[in-house]
Amino acid sequence: MEFLVKATKRLAKIEKYIAANGFASVKELSSLCDVSEMTIRRDLDKLANENRIIRTYGGGAPTPAASVEFSDESQLSTTSADRSAFTCGADVLITTSFDPKYDPIISGNGGQAKFPIVSESVPHRNCVTCVGIDNYAAGVALGTWAGEYAINNFAGKANVLNLTYSLPNTEARSKGFLTGLVEKLEELDTVTSLNPQSRFDLAYQLTRDALEVNDAINIIFAINDTSASGAIQACIDLQIDPEKIVVISFGLEGDTIKNELKDGHYYKVTLAMFPEIVGRVCIDAAILAYQGFDLPESIVTPYALLTKDTLTDFYIPTETGWEILWKNAQERLEIPRIQGKITSTTESPMPDCIGILVPFSDHEWYQNMLSAMHEYASTLKTKIEILDAEKNLTDELESRRRDIARRAVQEIQSGDTIFVDGGIVTQYLVELIHAKKEITVISNSLPVLDVLEDNPEITLVSTGGILRRNNKSLVGPIAESSLKDMRVDKLFLTVSGASLDFGLSHTNMSEVTIKQAMINSAREVILLADHTKFEQESLIQISPIRAVNKLITDSGLSAKLRLALNSAGIEVLLSERKETSPDTP
Repeated sequence: MEFLVKATKRLAKIEKYIAANGFASVKELSSLCDVSEMTIRRDLDKLANENRIIRTYGGGAPTPAASVEFSDESQLSTTSADRSAFTCGADVLITTSFDPKYDPIISGNGGQAKFPIVSESVPHRNCVTCVGIDNYAAGVALGTWAGEYAINNFAGKANVLNLTYSLPNTEARSKGFLTGLVEKLEELDTVTSLNPQSRFDLAYQLTRDALEVNDAINIIFAINDTSASGAIQACIDLQIDPEKIVVISFGLEGDTIKNELKDGHYYKVTLAMFPEIVGRVCIDAAILAYQGFDLPESIVTPYALLTKDTLTDFYIPTETGWEILWKNAQERLEIPRIQGKITSTTESPMPDCIGILVPFSDHEWYQNMLSAMHEYASTLKTKIEILDAEKNLTDELESRRRDIARRAVQEIQSGDTIFVDGGIVTQYLVELIHAKKEITVISNSLPVLDVLEDNPEITLVSTGGILRRNNKSLVGPIAESSLKDMRVDKLFLTVSGASLDFGLSHTNMSEVTIKQAMINSAREVILLADHTKFEQESLIQISPIRAVNKLITDSGLSAKLRLALNSAGIEVLLSERKETSPDTP
């Protein structure tokens, strides 16, 4: 009995940990629970079977509707985030996370001016609610349909090409689809899972290669329309008989797939997610969040399985494209009824601007969802601003790197001899130390040397060596030999990846060897690395993590990892946020 109680508590602990962290490895959970990795694997399988988590390679991830709770004091706020260069003046933000390592940038930590975040499709840190379908349940429904189709058309044989993607919502779609398929067929002949990264060109090439290697593939499942379109084009170019293969996907995002479904060749069924409905519900949720209303952790939007024969139940072709039949949608679908709560009063004013972060602006899903948002927001007398995800994330990351450089310059004292490695952060660092006096700077980076060459108060030393033109660094035996007879007070080091297990790592051998020489010549190694560099392992190890004396990073690095680094003997210093214009160094 005591054993069962312990097991139940451990399962709950694992589920909560995965929900808070987005992903957890078997090794990490084994250490957390103080049990064997074999026990953890059994626990993960049990949780996955109960739909409490998503089982992934090497660990587990939360289901899309998983509760997000944080134990870190720095992340206790689950209703708002820092206003930064990322917000562009928005009062509330609607966003989809397309890369988990950028979630801390979206969510922020601490700060004075704050705004609520509504997540679309993928829940992440600090969102007040997540709007989207139940991806796993929808996947099961689609897989069941595919199983019936295989029984009626392929003699019950299923050789599946699974075009997936590495996010919790898309992984849930793939898992649900395969579950539904197995429930109908009992077993699958083969399953080939590939990740086309939600790109048409990659989906096309991967599908074509897979079909040429395995001509028995008869079911292609895609997690969205973009991947499905690439797969369809591959089937067309290979001149595969439409009666011998079927393409199935989530989405029905725009006119492209609606036309394919109407023709009914390779594409015979879709899981319609209705971007028009999702767009409106996201706007409603954003307004209510801004007004301070309590919202559920997830707002579930409807889906429907549509075929050539049922497509016109919800959409009608017009001269300008397909349009949703709102009357049918409202009568037949369970649309979240929160619209009636929207009001504008002195106590509950409307937001002036709703920011919408767009990760894949070329996808028809976002084009149609944004169109619905624009139309709906105008009726509510509020405006929306479309933020390009890649650009805004890049700008925000650059701002954080400048903050790291500002913190790093405080470590330099008059009389210091320092080695400055090449890299983006160190480029910002030397811009700031340009005005310093009575220091000696040694570097193998030509950009570093160029910035400091006109300051007579700084003694500047080049390592010499062979020029790597792609990043303008000096490497090779000459550069390494020059460091053997040197001792510097401080090394400001940059790397491609850092992890507790693999240590510091980089992609190029010639740069690895000179970085190793830098470390050996330094009395104090100061690593300058933003949070995206962590839990990344590049090709070649530079050194164990314990070679670092100090780490200067941004607040996106989790408190858990900061504590682990501190336990390894590394002093962790967090940069302070400073609002800057694009031209401010």
